[in-house]
Amino acid sequence: ATSTTSTMATTAALTDDWTYTGDCKFNEASPPIGWDSVMGWLDQCAPEECGATPQPPHAEPISDDESPKRLVFPELARYVCEIGYRTDYSELGTGAEDLHTYARSPSTYCTTALRGNLGIHAGVGEEECKALCNASVNCTAIELGCSAGCILLAECGERLPSQCGAQLLERKPLPSDRVVAFRCGAGGIFEYSTGQRCMPVCGDG
Repeated sequence: ATSTTSTMATTAALTDDWTYTGDCKFNEASPPIGWDSVMGWLDQCAPEECGATPQPPHAEPISDDESPKRLVFPELARYVCEIGYRTDYSELGTGAEDLHTYARSPSTYCTTALRGNLGIHAGVGEEECKALCNASVNCTAIELGCSAGCILLAECGERLPSQCGAQLLERKPLPSDRVVAFRCGAGGIFEYSTGQRCMPVCGDG
């Protein structure tokens, strides 16, 4: 069998809102991917790494989910400035788009989840479940049930340990003037949607 090697590797082009355009552009920093007539492609495309997540001075992680230790393209990270500090928005000026987070309680379920809820959505993953909750003015929590899928809750009654691994995620507001938000962009560069620093203010808190 003979093998040939492609001369270029490609990445899908993305628009500013991170949707695929269907076009293709070449990533000149990527090594070529080999092709074998029997085995097919000899490697695969992997996301570029931005490395360790920078924690701004005077800022705290929101959660392990929101503030991971490392980022790869196109993952996001958010921190919140300490009381007495606010985000410097003058650098980019757009502010944070989503001003809520979800506090996770692993292996926990809500006793009122199957009655008086806002809706049960089978076959829905965590991120889509969060999006459904964000779109509802009455949603305060979601439960990722063992068999029910995504449950939207207006309130949660008693919380009990789950034997099957259900998870309760409570929606919490974030102070819009204290959120530092960024993502790992193409080329391994951090891209901020807010200012990058927490600046001291008088009278906060």
